[in-house]
Amino acid sequence: MASIVAATNIDFHRLHQALSQSAPHSKGTISRFSDLEARLDETALRIAVDGKVKNIRRASTNSQPSLLPLDFVPNDIRGGRLPLTTYQARAQVIRDHAEFRQRVSRLLADPYADQEFSPYVEGNIYAGFPAPIDEARMHDFHAHGWPERTDIIEAIEDVRFRELGKRIVACERPDLLSDQQHSRWQS
Repeated sequence: MASIVAATNIDFHRLHQALSQSAPHSKGTISRFSDLEARLDETALRIAVDGKVKNIRRASTNSQPSLLPLDFVPNDIRGGRLPLTTYQARAQVIRDHAEFRQRVSRLLADPYADQEFSPYVEGNIYAGFPAPIDEARMHDFHAHGWPERTDIIEAIEDVRFRELGKRIVACERPDLLSDQQHSRWQS
């Protein structure tokens, strides 16, 4: 199942409540995200992800209801519609805190931990996010011409995305493949 963290839906007040209930030593106003992140132990973060009120939730990207641009969200949503700047600021806070994202990703992945690793790239495509350096390489891949793309593919560290890049070259420009690569794709 493809899913993303509905990061812009994090309710910092509810996270603080979950924190206060599970970690009594950390009462008080949390005004900065770094304070919140530092005080959220694994139990409090697990409550935010898996508790009765899910402050951090999964949103399926390949099922209904679809994820849509903010302009398509009705004005009468439960809890009211916040200004776009509020959603952008929340997303930026999360984007800026890699350790927090990693902790949340690990907790969101836990229910799927017993699934077997697929020998096919399609079965593992949602196994994690690419590293920032690989994201940059993927952007470079699309920004450069075909001859440069083969070198960029070899630099991609994540085997899933390297494999997909090789597939693209094999389908679109088989003339760029070595004899060994060509025979691999023929079999």
